[in-house]
Amino acid sequence: MREHAVEAAVVGDELDGGLFAHTRHARNIVGRIAHEAFDIDHAARHNAVAL
Repeated sequence: MREHAVEAAVVGDELDGGLFAHTRHARNIVGRIAHEAFDIDHAARHNAVAL
């Protein structure tokens, strides 16, 4: 009995997965946008190691 309950929970999670488009929110492709940007371009070059 418990095994069937676990399988049902897993199938429920798979049905709510991200493989299909949400037709009610088709234009809302970005859920949230950060208030401030973080520039990582200069930080990556600062710690570069010469090969």
